[in-house]
Amino acid sequence: MNDAPRRPFDLEAYERPVRERCFLCEVVEGNPANAHDLVFEDDRSIAFLDRFPAHLGHTLVAPKAHLEQVTGDFSSEEFLRLQQQVVFDVAQAVRSDVT
Repeated sequence: MNDAPRRPFDLEAYERPVRERCFLCEVVEGNPANAHDLVFEDDRSIAFLDRFPAHLGHTLVAPKAHLEQVTGDFSSEEFLRLQQQVVFDVAQAVRSDVT
């Protein structure tokens, strides 16, 4: 049993890295400290395996541009391309690889 005193959770320290730098931007820029296994990349999108997957094949798909609001920062065309083309194609590839 560990008798070390409990420390309160430091929410500010936990949030600081996210506020200082977007983790997706770090992945897009290829920062080795935030390396992920890429499964797809084109001029506008990136897809990579989650380092802490909730399930086998858990893949994140994102635009390369730093966009925060899914309906506010995307045009309808950009949103549909990402969802209908990229997400679908990546999901099909991951599904065929893990089943």
